Amino acid sequence: MASQERIPLSSVSTSTVMQSAPPDDDVEIAIDNDPNDPYNWRFARKLRIGTIASFGQLVAYMSASMIAPALVDLEHELHVDDTVSQLIMLITFLGFGIGQFVFAALGEILGRRPAWIAGNTWFIFWNTIAPVGNSTQLLVVARLMAGIGASVNILLAVPIMQDLFDEDDRGESLAVVSSLTYFGPALGPILGGLVLQKLRWRWIFWTLSIGNTAVVVMGYFLLEETYAPSLLSQKRAAKAAHASTSPLWKLWQSMRAAQQETDLGEHFFRPFRLFVTRPIVYLITGVLALDMAAYCIMLSSISKLYTEKYHTSKFTSSLHYIAVAIGATINGQIGSKILDRIFAMLKRRNTGVGQPEFRVPYLVSGLLLMPVGLLWYGWSAQHGLSWVMVDFGIGLFTLGSFTTAQAVNSYQVDEFKELSASALAATLLLQNILGFLVPIWAPKMYEAFGYGWVNSLVALVMLLVGLPMAAVLWFWGARIRAMGRKDE
Repeated sequence: MASQERIPLSSVSTSTVMQSAPPDDDVEIAIDNDPNDPYNWRFARKLRIGTIASFGQLVAYMSASMIAPALVDLEHELHVDDTVSQLIMLITFLGFGIGQFVFAALGEILGRRPAWIAGNTWFIFWNTIAPVGNSTQLLVVARLMAGIGASVNILLAVPIMQDLFDEDDRGESLAVVSSLTYFGPALGPILGGLVLQKLRWRWIFWTLSIGNTAVVVMGYFLLEETYAPSLLSQKRAAKAAHASTSPLWKLWQSMRAAQQETDLGEHFFRPFRLFVTRPIVYLITGVLALDMAAYCIMLSSISKLYTEKYHTSKFTSSLHYIAVAIGATINGQIGSKILDRIFAMLKRRNTGVGQPEFRVPYLVSGLLLMPVGLLWYGWSAQHGLSWVMVDFGIGLFTLGSFTTAQAVNSYQVDEFKELSASALAATLLLQNILGFLVPIWAPKMYEAFGYGWVNSLVALVMLLVGLPMAAVLWFWGARIRAMGRKDE
């Protein structure tokens, strides 16, 4: 059942565990069928953990988009222009990029569960105070800080699934954790529009804080630790509990606290080191950044398109984000099975040995769907065709966008395994910076050149840049992955 790439609890490096191990400890190392190994947990238990992580991701993505229908009201009340209102909405992406370095370190030092709870608590605090008063400065700063906290949900969701599933079930694991996530970009504006029907825009923030508080309470009781080094550390500590009053134990506790401070700094800079020393990170970052840039350009244009060109209400325009949810859901529930089947087929042909490059054919399908969706959406909007045609293009593009991200994330987890949180932080930084910057100038491009020509330009870039990157991964990925590996 286990694949060659499988990393059971027993195979965690000794150096990683010994930093957390008490002195004179003789804890028995787990074997492959150990029920304490997360790989061997029942699927229902894994599903529960994945669902909590998925709820967290849903909140994170909703926090980025939920205020979209309120931007006009926010401009009038705070007396700011559309550039500042876009900044207020999109600075959350910058927070995502910054926060992932912090929580990558905490997730590998303290474990997934403590980092997840800390990040979400931080988000609730800053999201709650963000709309207090009429301070534009407070709103910008609080949105940035809330984004830092919410980033823990985006960062740790994939590593948690990597802790629970091996490479043969990578697509299934991503489908579990993304079961609710894909509704975030669509559900956020819809719920924001519903709130605005009865309440003022400030309640968009407070409603989200109330919802995330419920998620954190649920996670406190139901989200278990999955990170193997943390589980082994807990196991060793429990074995040594009988010695807790001895001077030797107290000495070890103080040494362990000092060691954790050193490790926190080392883990914080690990994403930077991976980015500098591992050339494969450049390629992964390039594909993800291209995907994010195109996705944000499309996402930021929908509301304005329907309110100004199709003359619909703010709430009605928010309903067209359902097309985003449909495309993403198809990817999560059908695409994940295709991803696993392609990997299994190529693995059989390779004498049973899996390689991250076996994710590339699935990646190519996403890189081809995105330009088709962009062209369909752009020119349908340009000529004022039926909303059905426009939404079909949006859904097709979203399907390609999430297929691309799913393939690249699987490739990354296959390669970096225990370091997947740090690797994700390294690759997602540029992605989130583009998610912050691109939509600020995208509306002006649409006004100047129209939906058809702007989308055609983005589609051309996807073909000319994205497909060559996929070719490099397929033909030379293994060689590039080997470069700098000894420096981890």
